[in-house]
Amino acid sequence: AEGEIKLNDDMPVVEYEYNNKAITKESSFQLTVTVTDKEELESLHLLIDGVPLFGAEGKSISGKKHTESFNVPLRPGINEIELHAQNKNLVGSLRKSLLVKCDLKVKTPDLYFIGIGASNYADTNFNLSYAAKDIADVTKLIKKSKAFADVHSVTLTNKQISMDSLQKVKDLLAKATVNDAVILYYAGHGVLNSNFDYYLGSYNMDFTKPEESGIPYDEVEEMLMACNSRRKLIFLDACHSG
Repeated sequence: AEGEIKLNDDMPVVEYEYNNKAITKESSFQLTVTVTDKEELESLHLLIDGVPLFGAEGKSISGKKHTESFNVPLRPGINEIELHAQNKNLVGSLRKSLLVKCDLKVKTPDLYFIGIGASNYADTNFNLSYAAKDIADVTKLIKKSKAFADVHSVTLTNKQISMDSLQKVKDLLAKATVNDAVILYYAGHGVLNSNFDYYLGSYNMDFTKPEESGIPYDEVEEMLMACNSRRKLIFLDACHSG
C-alpha cells in the first residue's frame, strides 16, 4: 500500500559503536551510528525505551553513507536503544538494539498532567454534560497523589480549547525530563472528516468540516512523542477514540 515501508534484500544497513561501558553511572551515553545503502538515504530513527529521539519522522539524512554521533539521555535502570533507517524508496533497514544500564539512584518522578474537557461548543447542538467536570475532578484527584515528587498541570475547558491553546501544553511538556511521567486526558467530541482523519473537538469547531478548526489527533500524538518523558499515557473519552 502507498506509504508503507518496504523490506527487501537491498536495504539500508545500520551499524553502531560506542566508547562507554554498557553499565554506566553517567546520565547519557555516547553512540556513533553509520548508515549505508546503494540508494539515497532519507531518515534515521533512534528510539530509547520506545520513545523516538527525533520525533515520528526521524532525523533527515542524505547520501549513500551517513555517520553521526549522538549523546543519548539515560534514565536510571535499563535503557533499550533501538536504531533503524530508511531510504528514499521507503525501503527500511533491519532494526538493531542494545541495552544500557544506568546505575544512578532512582528519583521520584514529577507528573505532567494535561486535562482538556469540552462540554460547551460554539455550536450548542453538540454540548455535553460532564466532559469539563470530569477533567476538573480528575485534576483535583491527581494533584493529591503521593506517587510523584510534584505535579505540574495545564487544564483547558470549553472556550479555552483551540489550536492556539496547544502552545501552553507544549510549553509544559518541554519541562519534562526522561524520568518524569506525562498524562494527557481529553474528554469531549472526537470527529472523523471525509478522509477519515481524526480530530478532537475545539470550541469553535465546525462539525461538518473538522479539519478547518478542530485539533488533529496526529498533532497531539506528535507533541507527546517530542516530549523527553519515557512514560506517557493518553486517555481519550471521545467518539472514535478506539
